[in-house]
Amino acid sequence: MVYNLGAKKAEHVKWLSVGHYIKIDNVFYRVVNLDSLVVRKTVVIPAGGEVELGSLADVEPEEGVMYAFLIGIQGPAAISVNQPSSIQRFGSRTQPRGYISYMESPADYPSPMTFIVTMKARPIDVIVKNLNSSAQETILLKFEGFKYELEEVKDPKLLAHLEALYKAGKLPAVLTKGIARGGR
Repeated sequence: MVYNLGAKKAEHVKWLSVGHYIKIDNVFYRVVNLDSLVVRKTVVIPAGGEVELGSLADVEPEEGVMYAFLIGIQGPAAISVNQPSSIQRFGSRTQPRGYISYMESPADYPSPMTFIVTMKARPIDVIVKNLNSSAQETILLKFEGFKYELEEVKDPKLLAHLEALYKAGKLPAVLTKGIARGGR
């Protein structure tokens, strides 16, 4: 993904348009609607502390919808995004945590390193760490991207065509389940 600071921020995660197809796990979908997504979450964190926000209902879509977004941070903080422990796959809380700070992904220009795709029943856990060890901080997290309304493809001829496109590397795909712990 090319990150162009001169481009409109929304363009960074608009990788599908209405009418495009995508393979999610083993199912093909067509994008039938597209809306922007902007969620702001304010968090107060004690000096040098950490707050586990857990699964954020604001960024877990309803059935038949996929969210694709970037996360920006305003204030001296760093975030870690993981799969909840109950979902045993790469990136789960059983793995070591990595953090992205406000310097790497500011709220006004979030980094493509924070690109996240979520679907119904595929929540994310967010942990926010205060980088200021001497004072409590109020941190703003900004989730910005798109809501993609999806329709499952059921036509056998179209499914065969889409599978051929996928195998040729010409159709985007997202894997949301079935990855073994530790990436094995």
